[in-house]
This record gives sequence, structure tokens and C-alpha cells, in this order.
Amino acid sequence: MRRYLNLKNKLGFPISVYDFFLTLLSFAILFLVLKRGFRDINWFSGLALGLLALSIFYLLHRYGRHIERVSVVRKVEVAVLLALACEIALEVLGRTLYPFLYIASPILFVYLGWQASLAFVVLVSFAETVLYYNDVEGLGDVLYTVSPLVISTFGLGYMINRNRKSMPVFREVIGQEIGPDPVLDKEGREKELLGEYELKKKNAIRGSIRMLNDILSPHSIVLYVKGEGGIFEIFDFVSKSERLIDKEQKLHFRSGYFGWVVKTRTPVLLNDIRNRRENLIYYTREVPVESLIISPVVEDEVRSSDTMGVLVVDSLEKDAFGEKEKLVVSLVSKQIAHILTESFLSQKVQLSSRELDSFYEFTKKLGSTLELENIIDHIIDTLEKVFDADLFCITLLSESGKASVLKRVGFQRREDLEGKLVPHEDTLVGLVSETGEYFGFDDISTRKKYRSVFGKELDLALGMNGIRSVLIYPLKEIKVYPDKEVESVIGCIFIGRKEKKPFNDAEKSIARIVAQESAKAISNSIVYLKVRELAITDGLTGLYNYRYFQEALSHFLAHSDRCEEKLSLVFIDLDNFKHVNDTYGHKLGDVILSQVADRISGSLRKVDIPVRYGGDEFAVILPSTGKKGALLVAERIKQRVEQRAFNVDGKEIFITLSIGIATYPDSASTKDALIEKADIALYEAKKRGRNKIVHYEDLSFKEVVS
Repeated sequence: MRRYLNLKNKLGFPISVYDFFLTLLSFAILFLVLKRGFRDINWFSGLALGLLALSIFYLLHRYGRHIERVSVVRKVEVAVLLALACEIALEVLGRTLYPFLYIASPILFVYLGWQASLAFVVLVSFAETVLYYNDVEGLGDVLYTVSPLVISTFGLGYMINRNRKSMPVFREVIGQEIGPDPVLDKEGREKELLGEYELKKKNAIRGSIRMLNDILSPHSIVLYVKGEGGIFEIFDFVSKSERLIDKEQKLHFRSGYFGWVVKTRTPVLLNDIRNRRENLIYYTREVPVESLIISPVVEDEVRSSDTMGVLVVDSLEKDAFGEKEKLVVSLVSKQIAHILTESFLSQKVQLSSRELDSFYEFTKKLGSTLELENIIDHIIDTLEKVFDADLFCITLLSESGKASVLKRVGFQRREDLEGKLVPHEDTLVGLVSETGEYFGFDDISTRKKYRSVFGKELDLALGMNGIRSVLIYPLKEIKVYPDKEVESVIGCIFIGRKEKKPFNDAEKSIARIVAQESAKAISNSIVYLKVRELAITDGLTGLYNYRYFQEALSHFLAHSDRCEEKLSLVFIDLDNFKHVNDTYGHKLGDVILSQVADRISGSLRKVDIPVRYGGDEFAVILPSTGKKGALLVAERIKQRVEQRAFNVDGKEIFITLSIGIATYPDSASTKDALIEKADIALYEAKKRGRNKIVHYEDLSFKEVVS
């Protein structure tokens, strides 16, 4: 009796009025088909035909999108009704349509399985035999007609199904219904024992496993969850060998691949499985598994968080999984870990194929570059693909740590706002940056405290008055030291919606994962930029060095050629600086050089390139600048330096400058020629008594050749 009840629960086969109706309708239509009752439609046959059409429509509408995961009984019902519909069509429209069944039957095999396809073939064959071959001589014709149907159904259907499952199939799974749970087959009784939150947790995890099954099409997916005493037991699974899964298994993972994954909290991908008995422990007997992914269920592999479970995905095909599939399994493992941690989750995790594909591309691109701007572009691009929202922003902590910088505004770039400071006082970005906790709110317009996101000025410019639902996640940098781990916030990700549409728990989980991966990439990029900065900057003045000057000048000259723009090169020399060094010493001279560099930088645009060319000589590259603009910049630099004394150790020292300028392509057509012409102009400025500005174009032929 218990076996019968378990089987009934697994197949989803409750006795109902609907099942009785379908059975009665099927026999009635079969009777009419055998009596050729559809050749002349009357009220009775018309009613039966209408009920048949409504039944097929109802079943396809209810199960069509999830037909592969419904019970065998429901699949057989669909197959029987379709077989009867085919016989009616053959009777009404003629038997010339019979070859159509050779095409339709393999499709039924693919989507409904062999049991339903067998019912379809048997019913069609029975009807054909009774209707057209009711004598002994017609048996040969029966075999001639039915044999191709059997071959096409099971032969061609098997081949199509096998090829289909070997391909990485990605489908949208948002909103899919979850079928009967293979483990919790006493759901009615468990609803009384489990609280509402526990049921929601189980449904959420079950949805993640079903979703992973749809994406990877494996043989089995098994989730172990650690319980009391460190014992792991099977929490949920999906498998094509369901009867072979050891559902009651409880054990410790101390050795083999499982033990290594639990100990190191690192996922493994195996296409050569050794010691099968020890590593395929979830089967009750040997199954020819060829590919295997084992992933720890842990929120963060870097930190010392405990392993909460193990997620196993296997396949009977050789080399069925690669790094992309391994990453997908790891992402789902993190989702399950978050669900286990936050047991009050109330909504199924609904990661779509587009989102998972975006995650793969996202992590792949993050690992392919160390340039901060490219990384931020990848983050914004992924957020736009994954989230249904209207505004995306990224902020990074300023050098002082007391404010943030708005680095990027998504969708349409707002370069006029990017780079603006975001105050931390009374702003949500400041709140998240200082607490390190995420912030989410359904309708920010109803808040009284911390209503501003970026500060009044930026909020107005970004149109924050039209934003309702918001989600802000911190970008956390984790530094691991021998004796401790230090976590610090380096920025924030902001996501906003114009309509009041709260972010569900799945979206929060996605945002959290994106923030984690983004923080790692940004942190690595910042370190890289600091190292790179040391390589291309002058240690004394902080300006770019001679090596970078050569690279930058080549780059901007090429840009000038492409855009047909002018470029000016400015050479600056400190007048009589040797006398300063000889009189006051090189230490004081270095201080003055550093302060001169500051004044030069303060006279320039962001796009201009200030360089310490060597000794007491400086250079400035002015992109998109002709002769007139270069002369104005040179005059501004000259006045800033000479009009105010340099105070060093109580001494006031005045410095004057000699400046030479050349403009590309007016003064020269190559890089070396441009440097030479700017140097000639500088020499002429010194020759004229110093404290002068000279442009090469203003020199006479005699001055040039002298």
C-alpha cells in the first residue's frame, strides 16, 4: 500500500473528475473513429470533436512550456488525445496525410518520452488495423504502414533527442512551475510540519536545481546539505536514474573529490573519473558517468565561511562540461548558499539563460583587462542586460575616503556629471559606503531620512525625483593577511527604477554577486594603475616622465592625424636654476621643482599632459590646440610661476621661465621634427634674455638657422 501511495505521489496521479472525463471522452471518440462517425458530422460527433479540441488546448496551455517535466500519466493523456485527433484528421481530410505522422511522432518522442510515444503508436496502429485491414490478407499492408511509424518514432526520435541533449540548450525559465519533488513525496504532511519560511526556502532551492537542469541537460543533479555534526545528506535532486539515487544517504565527506571540495571550498571539473565507488556515492549501483562537476555551496570561497553543502552535476557523455558550465554551476551554488543563509526567501530564484550567459561574459571580460574604464564599462553593460531598471551608476571612494566619485552613469553616458564628488553626509551612497551594508527601498520618495542618493545637485541632474525603487550594493575589497582579513568599501553600485517595483530576492542575490566580482576586478585594477603610475611618473614632481612623454606624444599625434586637429608642444626651462641649487642646495632646489610642477599642472586642462622632461626642464603636450591657444596656456603658466614667490625654509625665491612652442602640423610634420622645433623656440627664448615665450612660427629664417 505504501509503495502504491509513493508511486502515485511521484507520478502526480490523483484520481479526479477531470481524469474520469478524459477517459470517457477518449473511449467515446475512439468508438466514433472506429464507426467512421466523423465522415458526416452530426450533433454528437460535433460535440465530441469540440470537447476533444478544448481538452487538447487546455493540456497544451497548462503544460506546454513545461511538458518535459510533467508526470508520465499527463504525457500519455496528451499523446492519446493527439492520436485521436490525427485519426479524425485522416478520416475527414483523407489518408494522403498519413506520412505526416512519420514527422510528428519523433517530435512526440522528444518532448513526451517513450511511454507517451508508445501509447500514440499503439492507438494509431490499432485504429488503422480495425478500419482498413480487417482480414488476413491485409496483415502485410498493416506491417507496411505501421513499421515506418514505429521506426520513425523510436529510431529517429531517439537520435533527435540524443543530439538535442548534447547541445548547450538555454531557455528562459522565469515563472516556470515546479513539478513534484522527487525527495519530498509527502508534501501534504510536510506542509503541516514545516513553517512558511522553510517551505519557501525549499521551493527556492528546488527552483534553482530545476533551472540548472534546464540549462545544462545533465544526467543527474544532486544537492547535499550539511546538517548537525557535519553530516551531509541529500536535500534535493533531479535525475534520469531517479530510482538509483540513494535518497536516505547521510555521511561525512573526508576523502575523494567530495572531501577535497569541502576542505578547499573550490569547485572541480572532471572528465576522467577515477575510483567511481568513492566519488559517485549518491548512486545505489554503478552508473556510467563520464563527466562530473562538484561545487561547494558557500557564499564566498575567499573568506573563511563554512561549506554549507555540495552541488553535484554529472553526465553520461564524455567531455560534456567545460569551464563555462563549471562557472554556471558555481553561480547556482552561490545562489543556494544565499538561500540557505537567508532562509526567509519567499520567491523562487529566477536566473534566466540570458542572465547566466551575461554572467559568463561578464567574468570573462573582467579577467581579460586591468584597465579601470573597461572594467566599469563591462559592469554597466552586464547590469543593463540582467536588470529591468532605468538608471545604473557606479561610484568609487575618493582618495580622502570622506566622499565618493561618480565614475559612470549607465544607458546614456553623462560625461558632464562623471567625476563629480558625492558627499557622504546625509546621502544613501554615503550610508552604504560607510556601513558596508546594502540598501534597498520600494519607494524612495516616501522616505524622510537619507532620501538623497548622490546629493541634491547630482540628484537633480540625474532626475532622481522620478526614481522610486532603488538598490545600492557596496563594492567590498577584501585583503587577506597572515593573521586576519580586512574588508573595506571601495565604491557602490546603484540600480534604480522609475516605477514602484521592488527588487526581489533573486535580483538582490544577482546584484550581490556582481558587486563581489566587480570589487575584485576594480581592486586589482587600482593596484595595477598604482604600479603603472610609478613606472610612468617622476618620483620628485609627480608629473609624467620622459618615457611616457614619448608614448603619449606618438599617441596624440596619431589622434591629430585621424581627427585632422592641431597639437602643440610646449618646452619650459627654469631660468638660472643652477644658481638656486648652488646658493641654497639641491634639497631646497628639489622642493622648488616640485612646487613649480604643481603650478604648471594647475594651469592645464585634464586632457593636457605635463611632463618633467629632465633636470629643470618641463614639457607640456596640448592636444587639439593651435598656436593661439598654446600661447595663452604658456602665458598662464608663466604668470603663475613668476608672480608669487616660493617660500622654502623661510626664504622667498622668485623663479622666471623661458618657454618655447611648436605646433603640429604647422611647424613640423613628424614627432622628432616637432620636438626639434619646440627646442629651437626654447633656445631662442633664452637667447633673447630669458623670461620670454617664443613660438617657432614667429622666428625669422635667420633665427632658425643660427
